[in-house]
Amino acid sequence: MDSQIRAWTMCGQASLVTIHRGVNMVGLRGIRKIESALPVVLNEPLLEELIVYLRLGRVCRERNEVPQSDRFMTIAGACAWMLGIYSVSQFCRQQIIGHNPGHFVARHPHFGSALHDPDFQALLGQLVRKYPPDEAAQLLKKFNQPFSAKRDDFPNDTAFAAAAVGVDSEWLDACFGTE
Repeated sequence: MDSQIRAWTMCGQASLVTIHRGVNMVGLRGIRKIESALPVVLNEPLLEELIVYLRLGRVCRERNEVPQSDRFMTIAGACAWMLGIYSVSQFCRQQIIGHNPGHFVARHPHFGSALHDPDFQALLGQLVRKYPPDEAAQLLKKFNQPFSAKRDDFPNDTAFAAAAVGVDSEWLDACFGTE
């Protein structure tokens, strides 16, 4: 998978924009369209944001707050896809459609496809505006659900993300593949 990294100035601050598979990623903190044909979604520190949304999705599901869990898993699934952690992205999709087959993500075989859909872009934008990364991290703290693991404790990003939702990365890869 070829990637290009470009410097981009947004609101007077330099950010990195990565283009994966024709999808622009600009930050959860600044969702806006760069090109009308491509969605603009996510940013550095993307992995940390992914972990927060995965943890929130898990905590809400454990609290039987399934619709709320779906909201966080939608953001996490898009985030994981952007990071190239496809098995985690597909896990998020399956968590959502497993109990809600009519959910928007069920219209697409994966988040990569959904990210090209203007309706999904609008949904994701609404969710991120409602639960920006900083507020999501604060909400996770309110739930008193610490996640003390560090990225360096794991062999790869998939294993780190899998630990955040309490599953084994080998199981994820076996069930959902690596791409």
